Amino acid sequence: MREILVTRQFERDIKKIPPKIRAQADPVIALLSKNPMDRRLESYRLRKISHPAYRVRIGPYRLIYSFSATTIVLHRFSHRQDVYKGF
Repeated sequence: MREILVTRQFERDIKKIPPKIRAQADPVIALLSKNPMDRRLESYRLRKISHPAYRVRIGPYRLIYSFSATTIVLHRFSHRQDVYKGF
């Protein structure tokens, strides 16, 4: 299992998420820590950004993350209309 790190922006985003969506995100984050490229996540690589990052759909919300051999960094968690702004 990889260590999960969160950014300040992620911490701000998660406070705005409805409790129902947050509950759906918990098993996704647990699965990310085991295997960030698991097919059940249906993650996609984001393009046109400077560093490799991926997104996972959780209802109308998106979780943006990146990973290395030992860590997973959770960058953003917001509605699909807003999540890519400024990223």
